[in-house]
Amino acid sequence: MNTATLGGSTSRPAFPTGVAGLAVRAGLALERWGSRRAAARPTRDEILRTAALRREARQAVADNEATMRRTDLLPLR
Repeated sequence: MNTATLGGSTSRPAFPTGVAGLAVRAGLALERWGSRRAAARPTRDEILRTAALRREARQAVADNEATMRRTDLLPLR
């Protein structure tokens, strides 16, 4: 990196101005957004585990409701 690409007395590179600067800033923002999104996405194993837990929960609710109907007890609501 040479001194022509540095902004002032800082070691930070100077961004172009105008439309070019807007394009650079937008590209960097998209890169940060993509990195955060990629890090937050669940893996296939996590998705399958969540689906299995939901199936188990639905089955438990169905079993509970069937028990309530068999015993002629109404749930308290």
